[in-house]
Amino acid sequence: MRLHEIESFGATEKRAALATLLNMLKARADYADQGLKISLDKLNTMLMNLGYSVTFDELVDYTKGNTMFDNLITDLNQEFITINTGFNIDSEDEAPDPGSEKTVKQMAKRATKRRK
Repeated sequence: MRLHEIESFGATEKRAALATLLNMLKARADYADQGLKISLDKLNTMLMNLGYSVTFDELVDYTKGNTMFDNLITDLNQEFITINTGFNIDSEDEAPDPGSEKTVKQMAKRATKRRK
């Protein structure tokens, strides 16, 4: 049996488009060293640009039936989807360190020296 005999080509294309979109979002978040939490409406808007739409129930089915989506999506609820990145959004221990006041002063001094 072949895949197209079991599942329609449109459903396979939709799943592939969603996987590509999620991979792109994950890559952007990883590059920026930040987590990503996106609303289901925003994800649908982005997916509609590709010619598809997805419901919450479909996303749940995708994550249960496919390890690829399970690896891309960390958390899923009716409103938001958390993309699996190297940076954990919900962790308070990994909050970014505030900038040093001394460093800012040094940068300002260097900038004023260059203008003279």
